[in-house]
Amino acid sequence: MKLIDVISKKYNISKRAAKKYLKSGFVIVNNNRVFKNIDLIEYKSTVIKLNIKNSSITNIDYEKYIIKKNNNIIFLYKPAFVHTERHRLEEGFTLYDIIYQKYPNFKLISRLDYQTDGLIAAINNSFMVYDEEKHYISFVHGIIKDKLLINKAIDYKKRKKVKTLDQPGNNITTVIPIKRYSSSTIVKIIIKKGLRHQIRAHLSYIGHSIYGDTQYGINDIAERLMLSCYYVKINNIACYSPYLKNFYTQIKELI
Repeated sequence: MKLIDVISKKYNISKRAAKKYLKSGFVIVNNNRVFKNIDLIEYKSTVIKLNIKNSSITNIDYEKYIIKKNNNIIFLYKPAFVHTERHRLEEGFTLYDIIYQKYPNFKLISRLDYQTDGLIAAINNSFMVYDEEKHYISFVHGIIKDKLLINKAIDYKKRKKVKTLDQPGNNITTVIPIKRYSSSTIVKIIIKKGLRHQIRAHLSYIGHSIYGDTQYGINDIAERLMLSCYYVKINNIACYSPYLKNFYTQIKELI
């Protein structure tokens, strides 16, 4: 087994994070600093340490993040500026901590960007998903008058910032205008399973980037990404976010 795989599993972090720690010289194997992704044949008897301070997580009320659950599905609310999963050990509480510590037989099947709030879902490891649908509310630049169906392929592999291609894709983003202002629009967005940054990239591609999206849009007055996932349906089980009114309040502050 490769060293990066062992670090990722032992410290419950992504392989990308493990690779960064390795290249930065934070990995100690049998009291020796290692920089290469070596093979570990007898890794169970090998002493592996990360020379980095782990963020302490205490006094977290996990239940307040759970919106709805049954034996097969857990719907959780992720506030803005909270990670879905831990990318670095220095980071604080993540939604994955709830699943990892309280529901070990479950796994996350959806994620939201750090500055996005809304619902994410976890399922029992034995549960089969055959249908997914997610609804979002967003505040975007420019005026959208009619319903739009964006069906463009996205190149997301090995990219921190994905690229929308000028060719048909398999992931449709449906955009429905709710309320128009002089230079902006509140929209409802519907996707099925979705790709990483699909909504952000598609909206930017058509010239209607999301307020607060400095990666795919422009610098504006928003202090966060103005995107909220308020509805998730897994198979025939649906859940609504109880915090959508809070998001609308944030939109009004920008108008």
